[in-house]
Amino acid sequence: MPHFVHMSDEDMSSMLAFLHSGSPWVKPAPTPTPAQQPSFLLKALANTVMKPTPLPTRSIAPPKPAETIAYGRYLVVGRYQCFECHSKDFKTNNAEHPEQSEGYLGGGNQLVTLQGQPIYSRNITADPETGIGTWTEAQFGQAMRYGMAPSGPLQNPMPKYSRLTEEEVHALYAYLQSVPKIKNATAEDGVRVATR
Repeated sequence: MPHFVHMSDEDMSSMLAFLHSGSPWVKPAPTPTPAQQPSFLLKALANTVMKPTPLPTRSIAPPKPAETIAYGRYLVVGRYQCFECHSKDFKTNNAEHPEQSEGYLGGGNQLVTLQGQPIYSRNITADPETGIGTWTEAQFGQAMRYGMAPSGPLQNPMPKYSRLTEEEVHALYAYLQSVPKIKNATAEDGVRVATR
């Protein structure tokens, strides 16, 4: 579950309003939820390694869309949490300081397809050989909105963000072009044989 440490107050309020909206997407299922009985190990981990991040001490406002790089960073680390999957490993992600996550945006994080097969997140830095450095902004927009990369369809669990505005695509692309390039080969569509 993402931490949303950097999500703006406005986006957080919008998300909470949707959760309370009564929309069929968020209506509770009629099936009763069984009582949770965390194991001793889970309790120990929850109080040591898996502690929640500190609550914000001040209001969080998103950068203005005209501040292209700053707005793109906000979308990557605050709203959409791209770094969570597209950095090296969930275990080494740093929710408070995302850029300090191991392999920040360089891909290689093992995920699982809908069929239960391992899949690795792709490198989304601007490295021209192993990342998205040769993609145009239009190609990036196609991949983000419709799941169609220059080499073919993106694989699940990568979501499609069909409602991204041109401004958001531009900001995301500009920010990703600005972060340090990482050379980390993953197959063009994110699939490779599991080696772990």
